[in-house]
Amino acid sequence: MIGWLFFFMTNYSFAIDFSAIPAANSLEESKAQFMGRVNTIAEYSAHIPAGVFNRQHNGRFLSTAIARLYLHLDVSEINSVLEDPKTIAYSKWGTDMVFVPKICQRTGDYDFSLIDLISVAYLGKNALSSNAKYRLLNVLLSAKGDNHFTHFWLGACGRYKDSENHILMTETSRYLTNQLIKNKYAPHKADKDYDNAKNGFPTWMVKHLQQFFTEGFKEFNSRPYEYYSSRAITNLMDFAEDKNVQLTAHSLLDLISATYAIQSNGLRRLPPWRRQPHYMGRNKFHEGDGGLDRFIILAGNYHFFSTLEKPFDYPLAEVSALPVSPRSYRVPDLILDLMITAEHRKYFQIFRHMGAEIYSSSPSALISSGGTYINNFDFATKERDGLPTPITLMLTRDVSSDIRNWFRIEGHKELKYRNNLCVNRNFACGVNVRIPSYIPLSCQEKIGDWTLFNFSSPDCLYHYGVHVAVLSRKADSSKCQKAGDNFGLIEVREASELSYQQFKTKILNNNANAVSCEKKSHYVTSSGQNVEFELMPTKNNIYPIVAFDNRTFERDYKKWKRASGDIVNSSNDGKTFEIKNPSLRQKLTIDVTNPVAPKRTLISY
Repeated sequence: MIGWLFFFMTNYSFAIDFSAIPAANSLEESKAQFMGRVNTIAEYSAHIPAGVFNRQHNGRFLSTAIARLYLHLDVSEINSVLEDPKTIAYSKWGTDMVFVPKICQRTGDYDFSLIDLISVAYLGKNALSSNAKYRLLNVLLSAKGDNHFTHFWLGACGRYKDSENHILMTETSRYLTNQLIKNKYAPHKADKDYDNAKNGFPTWMVKHLQQFFTEGFKEFNSRPYEYYSSRAITNLMDFAEDKNVQLTAHSLLDLISATYAIQSNGLRRLPPWRRQPHYMGRNKFHEGDGGLDRFIILAGNYHFFSTLEKPFDYPLAEVSALPVSPRSYRVPDLILDLMITAEHRKYFQIFRHMGAEIYSSSPSALISSGGTYINNFDFATKERDGLPTPITLMLTRDVSSDIRNWFRIEGHKELKYRNNLCVNRNFACGVNVRIPSYIPLSCQEKIGDWTLFNFSSPDCLYHYGVHVAVLSRKADSSKCQKAGDNFGLIEVREASELSYQQFKTKILNNNANAVSCEKKSHYVTSSGQNVEFELMPTKNNIYPIVAFDNRTFERDYKKWKRASGDIVNSSNDGKTFEIKNPSLRQKLTIDVTNPVAPKRTLISY
């Protein structure tokens, strides 16, 4: 099995032309083209001048160093930079913050470099000069020993727990640096503090990773921080010698991959996220998405590249991927198939972390809930709040990367009241319903407050293989008007399941007065399922749907299991997960109940 590596680029962005590598249309194509995707990035990066290593330019140097080491090119320039006395650990690891200048401030963020310096060190074992390796271990890899970093001091303002990505990057780098010291990578005054087997670090690390199974990531789907956490976990997968650490990291990457597969359609996704708020309101779904770039390489079904402003030139500003280890991570077939094979994407799925996410998928469409607003302590910066996105309907055959071209329900116009969780099978509801403006009238039929879309009609330019019904009513009360200009719902059905006329007749006949903005509403889907829902629940943690197909729910999402649905299910405590692909009849079971004996089992059924 070929492994791979991600690396971070700071203040340095570029676009790579992928036009020579077609988007993968099948599991087999994805795997066959993997090395082509990798080599495209490696060769581009290797020819970028190395520059210098400091706070402003570390990313360019690290990306070039890793690419040249991977390709076994000349590394004399890399050695020169590492051997330069000016090349130092330029700051502390952990949060960088100025709350009150000089009184409450901290210079940090060095852990962003640590995760790539680890890769340089392991890749360069046999290629770098002795002096370069010495300075890597004794000067640049500054996190080492057994004093774990979880909190930071902010001057006179006190001590605070750091964010999970900073802790992960620092502690995984510390763990792997200790391993280098024990293995006599370069001269170093070693003692038991650096012996992970004696200082209890493997057990600490597995227990630390266990929380991401049981609680989920606090920085869920973070823009851009999801990348950093995944990158740190990938380092453990690549380089950790302890089998329990390596297996737990492997299993966690599987869960991350399964989550992305469910969240996305052709790699496009718009889940809720926590950090950073300045990405709110962007029209391009991929801007800041720290998880996307990994799967561009791992999966390669990037059909949306054709809709970029400069087609197939994708701005890989933060990550790349290179194979470095014979045991590193690749997405298991049962998960990769769910990402790529449209015919197999039939599911309803719920995830719970600090917030909640709900997805309904059919081969031709994905409905994605937008989550809810979550207020967190963040020194009044709002940078750590959970941020909801619109509920979106993505159509598989429409590969647009612009959110404005998707059917969507934007939710309450005041962010703090936004609850965009009203999603169930083929159904979504909420306030501020939006219809894409590009769809011609030949694809639509307007009947009262309903707009029906026949994407199987020979008169319609766009043959998306679905029927869509959109109900949009003008806000009719003061409470509703404070929330938005309209309210309504969306239903989507595969055109292969019934004719447009049947779809239209069922919806109009069964739903003359379907929706009220403030009261409980009832709706009958085109497949005969009864839906009872509240468009604006009194609390953000309440699921808007009261009952679906006469089945009631626990509506407080804080009480939900970590995962439940057709693909991923967890135990009540979140320590065991089952990931299924019903089409391939394969199942992956993960069990981290016992930190010293994690289990990962792949079977056919």
